Amino acid sequence: VYKRQVCTTEIDLIALAKARTRILVSHDMRPTSLSSRLLIQSLRLVKAKLTARLNSRVAEFARRVEGAGN
Repeated sequence: VYKRQVCTTEIDLIALAKARTRILVSHDMRPTSLSSRLLIQSLRLVKAKLTARLNSRVAEFARRVEGAGN
């Protein structure tokens, strides 16, 4: 329903050592209408919870990728 917003997600993989890589995930949302501005404001209220969920999902993804390499 919120068709008027710009979203950008960046995933950076940084090699730390031969067997270690750091994953950095960033997400940016820019509202372009009043309805999308209200959506963004609602998301700000639950930002900590959403961040924790994203962190756990990225960690699970990293574990699966690490397990697939063995």
